[in-house]
Amino acid sequence: MLQTDPILKLVLIRIRLLSKRRILWLRKLWQEEGETGGQIAITHAVIDAILNEKDSPDSEYSWYDKESSIHQLSEEIALVEKKIKEDKNSRFTKLCRLFDLNQEESDLFQLCLALKLDPSLSRIYAYIQDHAARGYPTEELALRLFGNGYSSLLKTDSSLVNWQLIREKETAAGEPNLFMCDPFIVQWLLGYEGLDESLVSIARQIEPGTPLKNWAVKNTTDLLRRIMNNPAASNGVSIGKPYSPQRGGKLNPRPPTRYGAVLPGGLKDKSKRLRLIIVGPPGSGRRTFAAVLCSRFKKNLLTIDSDGNEDWHKVFMHAQRLALLDNCGIAWYGEKALSQAWPQGILSIPLQFVICEKNQKPQPVNGIIDSIVEMPEIPIAEQKKLLKNMVPVSQSWDKKAFSNLVSQHRMSIGDIKTMADRDVQIISEVSDVLHESARYKLGELAQLLECPFQRDDLILPEYLWKSLDDLIFEARERKQFWEGEHVRRLFPQGRGLIALFNGTPGTGKTMAAQVIAAELGLDLFRIDLSSVVSKYVGETSQNLDRILSRAQHMDIVLLFDEADALFGKRTEVKEAHDRFANTDTSYLLQAIENYQGIALLSSNKKENIDMAFIRRLRYVLEFPKPDAHQREQIWFKVMDRLVKPEQTAKLNGQVKMLAKNVELTGSQIKFSLLSAVFIAKSDRKPLEMAHLLRGLDRELMKEGRTMSKREREKLLGNG
Repeated sequence: MLQTDPILKLVLIRIRLLSKRRILWLRKLWQEEGETGGQIAITHAVIDAILNEKDSPDSEYSWYDKESSIHQLSEEIALVEKKIKEDKNSRFTKLCRLFDLNQEESDLFQLCLALKLDPSLSRIYAYIQDHAARGYPTEELALRLFGNGYSSLLKTDSSLVNWQLIREKETAAGEPNLFMCDPFIVQWLLGYEGLDESLVSIARQIEPGTPLKNWAVKNTTDLLRRIMNNPAASNGVSIGKPYSPQRGGKLNPRPPTRYGAVLPGGLKDKSKRLRLIIVGPPGSGRRTFAAVLCSRFKKNLLTIDSDGNEDWHKVFMHAQRLALLDNCGIAWYGEKALSQAWPQGILSIPLQFVICEKNQKPQPVNGIIDSIVEMPEIPIAEQKKLLKNMVPVSQSWDKKAFSNLVSQHRMSIGDIKTMADRDVQIISEVSDVLHESARYKLGELAQLLECPFQRDDLILPEYLWKSLDDLIFEARERKQFWEGEHVRRLFPQGRGLIALFNGTPGTGKTMAAQVIAAELGLDLFRIDLSSVVSKYVGETSQNLDRILSRAQHMDIVLLFDEADALFGKRTEVKEAHDRFANTDTSYLLQAIENYQGIALLSSNKKENIDMAFIRRLRYVLEFPKPDAHQREQIWFKVMDRLVKPEQTAKLNGQVKMLAKNVELTGSQIKFSLLSAVFIAKSDRKPLEMAHLLRGLDRELMKEGRTMSKREREKLLGNG
C-alpha cells in the first residue's frame, strides 16, 4: 500500500496556508467593494479597485506586514517551508534536485501536486480565482499565491515542460490554460516502484548475472569511470543550495536559484556523457553485459524496445525520466534507436547503452561520446563449462559426443540458456535448440532449404567427391583450429570456409550443398537474390552486410545461387552509375572474403566472376555433366523411388540405352521421370518407354532440343 511521504503532507499544508492567507486578503477587498461573496456583478467599486491596483502584490504584502492577525499565519507558513527546505531524503526533494527545479518551478509543481493529493482543493482554487469554473491550477493563481509578481513562470527551457513533470492543457476560449501533474510522477512521489504506462509493454529490468571470462568488463568499467569522472564510492545524490524561505512574515519575490544540477552517482552538469554501443548477434549476452556494467556503478539496468511504441520522443523522454528517478541505466534496442534522432535536451543519464548488430550504429548526438564494444564468441572451454553448469545433465552424456557437439557448433549464451529453460536431456535436443535458434535469426533475408539427401543420392566423379570430403572435414575441424592464437595471427583474414561450385545447371551443385549441410548437421540457407540485389546504389551491399553480420555467429551453411549476379567482374567506367556499381561490387567481394562462416557460391558462369576474388576462395570445384555410366546410375536411383521394381526391371534395357545415347544432367533426368510417372497415371497404364520419351521431350524443349525420329524409333524398338 502506498504511504504518503511526510514531506508531501507538508506541501499540502503549505498550499492550504498560503490559500488561507490569500483568501483573507481577497475578502478584505471584497468587503471594501461592498460584496461579501465575490464578484456577482461588475460594480463601480470593482472597477475602481482594478484601476487603482488595490489587488497588487505590493499592496497585498504591505497589508500582511501591517495586519497583526496575519503574523501568526505567516509564521506557520515560514515554519512549514523551513521543514521542506531541511528535508534531505524524501522523493519530493530528490525530484527537485534531479530535474534542477528553480523555486518558481517548484512552487507551480507544488500547486498542481496538492490538488492531486487533495481534490477538495479544487473548490478553494476556484474561490481564490473568483470563478466557479476555474477549480484548477493556473499560472496566474501560482504567481499571486506564491508572490512571484507578474513574471512568467514557464520559460521555454523549463524543466517542468521538458520533462513533462506537469502538463499544460487548453480550456475554453478566453480562459487560462490549466496545469496538472503527470500521473506517473504523482505515483512515484507516493512510493510507486513500477514503470510509466508508456513503458510497461516495452521495458524490462535485466539482472546482471555472472560475466564470462572473455568479456571486457574491467576495461569497459574503467573507460566509463574515466569519461564520466564518476568514482565508484560516489553513490546517491549530491545536494545543491535550496531556496531561502520567507523571513519576517513577508512573502518576498525570490530569485530563480536552482537546485544543484547533479545527477545520480555524482555526475555533474558539465561532465561528459558516454553512449556505449554494444555490438553482437542475438543471444551473445549484450544485455547481460550492460547489466553487469551497471552493477559496477550500483545501478540496475532497464532495457527498452524502441519499436514497441509509435511515439519515439515520448518513450525516449519517459525512459530518461524514469532512469533519473530510479537511478538506473538504459539499454536501447530496435530500429528506431538507430534511425531516429535522439532528443538532446533530455539526454542526461550517465549510463546509456545501445544494443545492435555488427555494422549498425545510432545517429551521433552532440556532446555525447560514442564507444563501441563487440561481444566475443564463447571459447570451446567456456562453452563446456557453461553447459555443465546450466545443463547439469550434460555431464552424463557420452564424452566424445559431448566434445564433438561443442567443437562443431557455435553456441551463444542465449542458446545455452534456452537449453536450460527447456530442460534438455539428450544431445539430439541440443541440436534441435540450435537449429531453431538459427532459423529465426535470418528472418526473411534467406530461405531455409530442406536437406533430405544423403551421400549415396548424389552421383559425382570420384575426384570431386574427394574435394567435397576435404571441405566437410575442414568444416568440422575449423572452429577448434581457429581458436589457436598463433594461427589467427597468421591469418587475420580469410578464416571463412568459402567454396565456389561451378557447372551447368542441373549438375548437382545445390544437391551437393544439401548433402554437405546434412552431414555437418547444420541448416542450409539459400540467399534470395530478390531480397539482396537492389537497383539503388549501396543497398545491395547493405542487404548482404545484414545477412553476413547475422550469419557470422550462427551454425549454418549459406548458399548463394547465381553467385555471378552478386560477385561479377567490375566493369569499365563509362558513366557515374558504373563507378558506383563497381564500388558495390568491391564491397561485396571484400564482405564475403572477410566472412568467417561457411558459404557456398553456386554459378554456371565462373568466367563472369572477378578473378581476384576467385583466387581468395578456399575451394573452386567444377561440376561436370554426368557421363553415360553416371547417367545410368541416376536413372535407376530415381526410378527406384518413383516406380515399382517390376516396372524398373521391365524397362531396364531401354533405360540403359537412353542413358547411353541422350546427354542429360541429373536434374533433367529427375524431372523427365517425374513427368513420365504422371503421364502414365493419366493414361491409367504402367510406366512405359513411350511415357519416358514424352517426359524427356518436355525437358529437352526447355533447351530448344528435340530427339530425332530415328532416335525415338531406336529406343522404342528395344522395348
